[in-house]
Amino acid sequence: MALTTPRPMADYSCSQAALYAGLEIAWNSEAELEPEFAAENTIYTPGLSVTKIAAIHAARALPDGQARYAEAEVLRITLAEKQVVAMGRWNSLEGYVRRAFTGAYYKPRIEEAGQDYYARAAAQNWEYVELLMQAGVNFLGVHGAVLVADGGMPAG
Repeated sequence: MALTTPRPMADYSCSQAALYAGLEIAWNSEAELEPEFAAENTIYTPGLSVTKIAAIHAARALPDGQARYAEAEVLRITLAEKQVVAMGRWNSLEGYVRRAFTGAYYKPRIEEAGQDYYARAAAQNWEYVELLMQAGVNFLGVHGAVLVADGGMPAG
């Protein structure tokens, strides 16, 4: 699913730390001269600098980019590890199918077990990993007894 709006981009030409420091200096100056600012323009209301400085402190307290994306990176690693396990299990299923359904019976049965999804699943196309696993589960539901009896698959 594509993003419907573009990612926000920095609209300043300094580091984030320098931006926060500069903003805090500016709003502290405004606080010191609040009556003069209020007399000059009605957008400067009593306590405005307190609100703006609190917003700067809240922004500083937010997690940085590394902290925000660390969990996504960890989830991606976990997903890749699970994909390796899933592919190994499907490979075991393929061996049981090969032993249980010989000759001309092998091709339609291994395709029923999801072989057409295998190449894309092996390339970590997650939708195809899911399709491959579901095809395997469906196949086991229909042909599990044959795989145990003739394919050497352990029960359970």
